[in-house]
Amino acid sequence: GAAMLACLLGSGGTGKSVLTAVLMSRLSERVVAWHFCRHDDKEKSTPPALLRSMAAMLCHRLPGYEAALGEVPVSLLASSDPKELFEALFEAPLSRMAAPLQAFLIIIDALDEIPKEGQKALLELITKHFIKLPSWLRLFVTSREESQIQQALSKFKPMELRADESRTRADVEIKLRNVARDYVRYGAPIARVGH
Repeated sequence: GAAMLACLLGSGGTGKSVLTAVLMSRLSERVVAWHFCRHDDKEKSTPPALLRSMAAMLCHRLPGYEAALGEVPVSLLASSDPKELFEALFEAPLSRMAAPLQAFLIIIDALDEIPKEGQKALLELITKHFIKLPSWLRLFVTSREESQIQQALSKFKPMELRADESRTRADVEIKLRNVARDYVRYGAPIARVGH
């Protein structure tokens, strides 16, 4: 089955990073890879760099992944083609793995931190490739509300954090519990998050 993608959009200061941090600490056993996009380090956020970095994390954090990955040719690792890298580092090895008993989580935080031209490639990676992952691997993406990002992610029904609501810690807690519950309960529909 297709991977589940949850998106969290909000303007600056609405608590997205706090939410991500709490989610990571609550579900630390389940979070197998993460990437925090930074505007001052756009090289690390190019799709090839991100895929290589996440694959390295999966080797350490996802039982069975390293064995399924096997030896990846150096020439392939050096590839700058996101599709080729995705197939070699994610699609092929993950399809060879037996489905674990619980779902695992990949987090990509602050997509908007990447310059516009870099965003396009990363959004394509998320919306065209990451969704092909097995259903036991979930993706959680956060970003400020920028038109290019909103458009690309709209079909995944992003939940939105609003600054104008009196966002108490309790509000964030409730949202978080919904996300956590839907990620932890294997096979639950993510569409319900935030409603």
